[in-house]
Amino acid sequence: MVARNGPGGNARPAYRPDIDGLRAVAVGMVLIYHAFPSWLPGGWLGVDVFFVISGYLITQLVMGELVANTFSARMFYARRVRRIVPALLLILVVSAAFGWYCMTPGELAELGATIRWSAPFLANTYFGQSGGYFAANTDLSPLLHLWSLGVEEQFYIVWPILLLAAYRQGIVVPVLRAVLAVSLLISLFGAWDSPGEHFFRATCRGWELAAGGLLAQYSMARPGRFASVSALIGLLLIAGGACWLDADRAFPGGWAIIPVVGASLVIGAGPQAWSNSRILATRPFVFVGLISYSLYLWHWPLLSFARIVSGHPPAPAVAAAALVAAGVLASVTYYLVERPIRYRSAAGRVPAALLAGLAAAGLLGVALDSHWIKARLRAPAFQQMDAATQDWKYPGKSKFRGPARYVTWEVPSRRARKVLFIGDSHLSQYWPRISYLIESRPDAAQSAELAIYDGCPPLPGVNVRIRGVSCDRFFDFAIERARRPDVTTVVLGAYWESYLLGKFGAEHTARHIYSVSDPLRRDLQLDSPAMQSVFAELSRQVAGLVASGRRVIIVLSNQTSPRFEPLTLIPLRARLSVPAPVSFEPEYRTVDRQPYREFAAPVVSQLRAIAEAAGAQVIDPADTLCDARDCAATAAGGAPLYLDSNHLRPSFARSGATFVDDMLIPPS
Repeated sequence: MVARNGPGGNARPAYRPDIDGLRAVAVGMVLIYHAFPSWLPGGWLGVDVFFVISGYLITQLVMGELVANTFSARMFYARRVRRIVPALLLILVVSAAFGWYCMTPGELAELGATIRWSAPFLANTYFGQSGGYFAANTDLSPLLHLWSLGVEEQFYIVWPILLLAAYRQGIVVPVLRAVLAVSLLISLFGAWDSPGEHFFRATCRGWELAAGGLLAQYSMARPGRFASVSALIGLLLIAGGACWLDADRAFPGGWAIIPVVGASLVIGAGPQAWSNSRILATRPFVFVGLISYSLYLWHWPLLSFARIVSGHPPAPAVAAAALVAAGVLASVTYYLVERPIRYRSAAGRVPAALLAGLAAAGLLGVALDSHWIKARLRAPAFQQMDAATQDWKYPGKSKFRGPARYVTWEVPSRRARKVLFIGDSHLSQYWPRISYLIESRPDAAQSAELAIYDGCPPLPGVNVRIRGVSCDRFFDFAIERARRPDVTTVVLGAYWESYLLGKFGAEHTARHIYSVSDPLRRDLQLDSPAMQSVFAELSRQVAGLVASGRRVIIVLSNQTSPRFEPLTLIPLRARLSVPAPVSFEPEYRTVDRQPYREFAAPVVSQLRAIAEAAGAQVIDPADTLCDARDCAATAAGGAPLYLDSNHLRPSFARSGATFVDDMLIPPS
């Protein structure tokens, strides 16, 4: 392996059909994962393969032109614009048009925000601020997939300038090595610190592109047999990662080494390697590789809009039909949009016109986000569903107490004794009932204080790998307040199962919680010795409170279901009908309790065992909020009772959460 400053004297590297075949493998992985996630749980690794390919090809192209003294920054960026922008503009416009037709005002505004950020290639920044790639309901964002395009375009802007400066100093390879090392360290830190946020960051992905760049800087010629073995190992690494890894892994971090090394081995083996020439370079693979960009752009909006209009994840037949449609649309886009503009249109004014089109698309996004363009579905019935998703209110009379890091809310009654509620948003959602009861019966009800930290389980010695969230001392803070002499009752409640099992009805959404005593921040598993130690300490603390004469109550999670989400109640016929309807009957009104019970049972059994051993009481909100078999999703008039899949609306909590009454007004 011999280093060199450029890929040779040719300004234009020779075309390699096997690389288009590798593109086909990468896009196929992504499509299968998005349409049938259980079939290929790590299929999203195809994006990492794309990054290596891009780093290799762009570095090879730029260095070839630098060596030949033909490099022009203006021409490079013009080629990138002609390559990337035409199909992107089409997707943005079509998504906006269909979103206007079938989305509620709130959904359309959210789509407008993603268009506004995607047009200047900042989608990865936007999604990095708003949630993780594997978070629940990301399939409701039709342009989520443009995060990777943002990373690539940011790379394209910086990379030629970096290579030019390094080439003039004769330090191309050292610079590429430094970029790879620094970016890989940032990626490893991101996976350790806050994987959801760092997943989208270009600084965490730069090393993957730099790996391809380094590959372009080395002569990879090998004997045929060794090259064929290398390529085969590379394909096996890519396939193995796609089958073995899943979204519960902190990513990119060290796990991304698997697809990056695999892609590097395949590319480095050269076009003559057996698997490259006999498989990847064949016509079917090459064709899919040629349309892979448009195929990637089309597939996710089709799957996402199918999810939006139906109110649930598309059935396998619908998902398969969406992929077929994506293939057809990608072929049409490639031959009628991509190729003509890229190769046959007049060169002079096209890039400027395309950039103007992107600016117009950005303004379109602003207009949608600002409601300057009204949604087609804006009748009161649709606005009611939108309003339900934003219906999360705390009363204005709240008092803020405690240290700066942790805050409590308090509602005083005329009694000196107090009930302390400790938990996350699944406990604070009962505030409307607590406040109503105290204000209506101030002489009978005890005062209430809520020690709440959203996103943090009330468990000792546990933290969450989310930047800006620090749970490590919250439990100690809350227990210290529980030992105050005026506290007679302590209530512990949380979205318990979400931290260890994930959200019911959604895949790969368990939060990354870890023991603060573990420097590696490894995710806690329900049946692990580390988690059992956490439960043992919780039991000890609860037993201590009970022994001190205090009443301790553990509140289980309320019933959750994707079918509680207000926007899923809009039937498909209402979204697609012409003219737009002014009212509709919700898709369903009740949800069967049993599937959720079975899902949450492993965590519930642990909590019940802790309560029994410590002498505490357990309350299941579903016993009050639901009947023996079903839970209502809507009120009698069709208004949603929940604001999302797992939180009650304030009005429902105020009227329905009557199990709180016994906590504040206990039996004599």
